[in-house]
Amino acid sequence: MMCSGCGDGRTAMAADCPQCGAGVAADARFCAGCGAAVGADRKRFDVSEPRNLARIAQVVALVGFVLPWITVSCQGRVLAQVTGLDMALGRATIRNPFTGVSQVHAASPNATIVFALVMILAGLIVSFNFSAARAALANIVACGTAVLLVCYEVLVSARSMVRSQAEAAPDAGGSLEQGLREAIKVGTGFGFWLTCLALAAAVYFSWRSRGRPPPPG
Repeated sequence: MMCSGCGDGRTAMAADCPQCGAGVAADARFCAGCGAAVGADRKRFDVSEPRNLARIAQVVALVGFVLPWITVSCQGRVLAQVTGLDMALGRATIRNPFTGVSQVHAASPNATIVFALVMILAGLIVSFNFSAARAALANIVACGTAVLLVCYEVLVSARSMVRSQAEAAPDAGGSLEQGLREAIKVGTGFGFWLTCLALAAAVYFSWRSRGRPPPPG
């Protein structure tokens, strides 16, 4: 039987390379076509492999969901901090800067953030159940879509909504209320940037893990 990876016809091929699909010998440690670990070496978790780095990046992106994404402040006082999970569930904890009392406000779940979260989870699951090429393509689409949705929702939609609500608040006619509304600042938290950078890294490493197609023959 001819090896589709190196053309060697002396050794029978026992399996296909999980990375590029080329046939590999029973006693081979690495694929002759793409260099991926096979056999016993494949069982070891190698953090230097792009496919595993992409998985790690996706897990880091999920961790970012429980960290602050949006911070609303007024004259240096934090009024609200919203995590990615809070945005997905449609809830926010608002703190009164004068009394120090915090209240949880609930609304409808944010379908955009929920969809982004599902895409990340789906891409992570796919990476363990499909071949490298298919998993890489799925992760590029999933993580790329997720980072675009998250950026739009936080940098555009959420900021516009907070400012619109502040402008629509009842005005007693005094300059104090107007000054407070103008002093309200909407910033992005560490968790948001962590999630975005991790998703961008997942796209990059997924692209690198696509593997090369087996040579003809």
